[in-house]
Amino acid sequence: MQDFGKPKEVVLDKTTKRIAVRSLTEVVRRMYVAGVTSREEFRQWLSDGRVLRGVSRLFEYHQQDDMPSINQLFSVSFHPIYELVLLNYSQTAANRLHKYPKGWTDPLITCRGIVFSYEAKPRPAGISLEKAFNHHEPQSAHIFSTENHDWVEATVKHDGDLVFVFRHQHEGGDVFVATTRGSFVSPTSMLVSPMIEKLAVSNNWHDRFPPNTTLSFEFIHPDTEHVIKYDGLKELKLIAAVRVDTLLDYRYGYLCQLAKHLGVKVTEKVDMSI
Repeated sequence: MQDFGKPKEVVLDKTTKRIAVRSLTEVVRRMYVAGVTSREEFRQWLSDGRVLRGVSRLFEYHQQDDMPSINQLFSVSFHPIYELVLLNYSQTAANRLHKYPKGWTDPLITCRGIVFSYEAKPRPAGISLEKAFNHHEPQSAHIFSTENHDWVEATVKHDGDLVFVFRHQHEGGDVFVATTRGSFVSPTSMLVSPMIEKLAVSNNWHDRFPPNTTLSFEFIHPDTEHVIKYDGLKELKLIAAVRVDTLLDYRYGYLCQLAKHLGVKVTEKVDMSI
């Protein structure tokens, strides 16, 4: 596999993100030990007060006033074929925590479609992008500070669905798993998976896909249109690449080279010079 350069950390610093991922790994381990295999069993598991307190500690979440309980703030999705589990912050978190910025703890920010192997000793399998915040929200202040201007890179935001793709090794061989942040079997996940399979074969991803890396795409499709109409366009645009082992994001120059290597398009960079 060609070396495309050194990654650059973005949003959460490396140490903070590593601690957050470690905490989420422990949540998954406890789920596995408890025999949780479905969303219903997950809800039942979290209904136990002792379990709930333990998970709250792992999320570094301190419930105050009318803040929602941690069991309302994230959900899980189990892959229908492979031993994988996905963790995602809930709509309740998105709707209610704007009143409580401290409720967005580092583990919860990281909990945006992150995928783990579901086994006795779970490990990160797919590292998603963290929760995004608007420029006026407290959590985004460090991104827009002048001390970070040398590495902040702005790209075009297309009006599609966010999709994560990673390589998964199992008994039958390597496969490329595509998912949205909410579910392995969401309508968008089901739409994009055949496209990923076709791209993987036609562009020899088994040799070219970077190791230990999760790719993030904006998926544009007539069935997933939101506001902007793309006149029937069906397209994937690469927007990020994250190393699973080091938890670092790659810079835009890497994305351009990688997109060409994998036969996909890359989102456009915005000139921020004054």
